[in-house]
Formats: sequence, C-alpha cells, structure tokens
Amino acid sequence: MLSFWEKEQFFAPQDIVIVGAGLVGLNAALKLRQLRPKAKILVLEKGLLPAGASSRNAGFACFGSPGELYEDLKSHSWAELEELLYQRYLGLRLLRETLGDQNIAYQGGGSLELFRAEEEAQYQAILDQLPSFNKRLAPLFEGRSLFSPLAKDALKKEGLQNFSRALENSLEGQIDTGKMMRTLVQRVEMAGISIRWGAELLDWEEGARGLCLHLRFGPEQLALYSQQLLICNNGFGPRLLPDLALQPARNQVILSKRIPNLALKRPCHAQAGYVYFRPIAGRILLGGGRHLDPLGETTDELGQTAKIQDFLADYLHNVLGQKVGISQSWSGILGVGPQKKPLLGQTEEGVYYALRLGGMGVALGSLLGQKAANLLSQ
Repeated sequence: MLSFWEKEQFFAPQDIVIVGAGLVGLNAALKLRQLRPKAKILVLEKGLLPAGASSRNAGFACFGSPGELYEDLKSHSWAELEELLYQRYLGLRLLRETLGDQNIAYQGGGSLELFRAEEEAQYQAILDQLPSFNKRLAPLFEGRSLFSPLAKDALKKEGLQNFSRALENSLEGQIDTGKMMRTLVQRVEMAGISIRWGAELLDWEEGARGLCLHLRFGPEQLALYSQQLLICNNGFGPRLLPDLALQPARNQVILSKRIPNLALKRPCHAQAGYVYFRPIAGRILLGGGRHLDPLGETTDELGQTAKIQDFLADYLHNVLGQKVGISQSWSGILGVGPQKKPLLGQTEEGVYYALRLGGMGVALGSLLGQKAANLLSQ
C-alpha cells in the first residue's frame, strides 16, 4: 500500500494530467508549460519506459515515399495528402528545432524506396506519376523536387542486393530514437513536470473536485484528481476511447549482428512502406511485415511471432545477399485507422485526445503535441 506521504506528494491533485510519455504527450507537456507556467502538470506512463512506439521505432525521419503516396491516393484526396505530407515535414523541422540535431543524432542525405525485379510494373506505374507528384508538392517544400529515380549502379554502392530499381526522397533522413526520447524526457523534467512511470489510467468520472482518474500503480489502485485530461497513448487509445476510428497495430523489428564494411548509409523503404530498414552502428535494423498477418498484428500486446520474424530474417538475407546473424528483436505498437490524419479533439468537458499517428510518430508527434496543448489552453 502507498503511504500517506506518497499519495500526498506523488498523486496530488493536478491541473492537467497527460496519459502517455511518448512524443506527443511529452511535447504537449513542454508546450503547456510555456502556455501555462503555473499549472500543475503530471504525465502518466504505464510502462517503465515509453511503452508504445516512441522509443521502439526505427528512427526514420521520413514523411512519405512515392510508393506510399501512390497507394494513399486510393483512399485520400490530393488535398488531404498534401496537407498530411506538409504537416509531417513541419513536424520533423519542429522536432529538430526543439531538441537540436546533435541530441537526436540527425542525419540527412535522403532515403530510398526499393523495388525487386518482380515489382517492375509497380515501379513503372509510380515512376510515371513522379513528375505530377513533384509538381504538386514542390510549393510545399520550398520549390524543391522531392522524388527522383536512382541510377542502377548506385544501388550497388549502397551494398544492396536483389533490388532492380530505386526511387529517392531527397529530404528524408534518420535519427537515434533513444537519444531523442532521453533528451525529451530530460527537457520535460527540467521544466518541472513529473512523469509517473508505471502508472496506468483505467478510467475516469466526474467528481466534486474535477475529474476523478482511476489509476493502477503496481499492485494498487488509487484515485487522482485533475481539472483536465489529455490522452496521448496512441495505439493504446482504444482501451480508453473505444468509439474513435483508431486501432492498434504491432510492428516487429530485428537488429542484425555487426556487418563488416557495411556500405548502406541511408534508410530504405519497400513494399509501400510495410518493410523498412536502415544502418545503425555497423548493423542493419529491419522491421515491418504486419501486412502478412493483418489480423494477428492488430493488437496492443508487445511480442514477436515466428511468421513475421522468419520473414524479416529472410528479407535481411536478401538485402545483403548473405546470411547474417540476428542480435535482438522487439516490437512497438502503432495507432492506425481508415484515414492517416491524426485525431485531435475533445470527448467531454475537460477530456481531450491526440492520437492516431499512423506509423509517422517521429514526423507528426512534436507538432500534434503542440496542437493538443493549444487546444487545452483555449
């Protein structure tokens, strides 16, 4: 049981409680401190580290490959996609400005979208659209042309095997996810905002002193009062807000053992973004494959499955043209839905949400967090 002192000091009434210590929640906390410097702000995180995707993603500073754009046009209008890509681009700029390139180990240099020989028809269909894509998107990106085909001999320089074609996005890059989250947590704590690790929100109700939040903290359940509640737990959001157009999606990841003389320098996408890999510390981090088992991967339970782990290991072998050992694997939980636009709104008096990053949390998280803070401060 918690002591009187612990309840009084660590679970005292708050002005604002934020659920989720990921990119969105922590950026919202920082912005709220600027907007409301005297407010009592507390962040709740059910894990001992950020439990969803913010510290478990691949560290892609990306906002969309041409293949993803081609597929998204089947379910979104051009206006919707232009706005979404621009918001991702602005979000990446905001992330870099907020934390600093050195603190997130940002590397530019562009990214590649890869195609195998059997995907030639798909490649040609996308290639035919590149002039149109570039023309429409150039005004959003300071007149720059985003996408271009990569010469075949350039693939060999990247050390890539078994791919016949590639398209380049000149403005994408990569970061160190761990450094990013460590820096963000430090900034939040320096702003006088506490993060209560291991505290899970179960539900809430209207109370005489504001919102009465029912929490699980270790083996104990307790109440915490707050005037406002902001839910930013993305893929875990359906547990608290089941009526939103939001569902979890698990992404599995593997990390290779060290590869001598690894030539790959840039992050890569394939299969319309469902497979992705990048170099990191002389290894390759490769993830995705949830399209192989959509039903099984629609879960907020962390874990790995033999089907997808085997697929990722085989894919890694094909990327390099040689067998390489796997040093570790993990998974993260995304928040997805029928549309890729994030969800930002209010459900009832004092209760707000900022959810559904659609696998683009690195790009969208900082901006969505600040928008949520502005919404709470209106």
